[in-house]
Amino acid sequence: MRGRLVRLARPTDEDYGLLESWMSSSAPVAPLTGDLGSDPTAADLKQANQGNQRFYMVRLLADDTPVGTVNYQREGPGWCSLGGAIGDPELWQKGYAADAFMVLIDYLFHTGNARKVTATAFTFNKRSMQMLSRAGFVCEGILREHCYLDGQWHDAVLWSMLRAEFYEQAKKDAERSERLAVQDLVPAADKAQARRVLAEHLRSARTSIGDFLDRS
Repeated sequence: MRGRLVRLARPTDEDYGLLESWMSSSAPVAPLTGDLGSDPTAADLKQANQGNQRFYMVRLLADDTPVGTVNYQREGPGWCSLGGAIGDPELWQKGYAADAFMVLIDYLFHTGNARKVTATAFTFNKRSMQMLSRAGFVCEGILREHCYLDGQWHDAVLWSMLRAEFYEQAKKDAERSERLAVQDLVPAADKAQARRVLAEHLRSARTSIGDFLDRS
């Protein structure tokens, strides 16, 4: 899965060591993601990735360097929650996280047939607030005193996007720039040609449906 700046790839065995370092309670991104009390091992993450959760490595298109991770978890029928972060603070605010999340969201709605996608962000995380609001997510609720940081309890915001809202936002993005349009896995021209081939065959060749109609 490719975006403008990054691509998403399933982790290799070596990648789980990087995921462990990025998701540890001592990692620079931990205060922003709320992972201050969590220290999953590489083995824990590999096992989780074989269950109800899916991790993807965020790799730069320029040189394929792994810079972070995004993930989704199936919470119910058609409902997925998102997570992830860019590991190195020096690579923050370069558009990599936003690009990676949009690639994942496009995949879930346009290929995975998701009905609803959610994300939770803490009120002190300005980057997540900016990214989610600009992407067209709707503020669905406030989770009061959800995270303890720097001597205070902080609220969290539950953001969501529904399938219809995704396509509405995708249409606006495509009108702004063709490069922002959602990419089909099979081009529309190929789909139309396949239907024409089938239609021509059904008109001229013997089929079981035709045989049935002839006998009826």
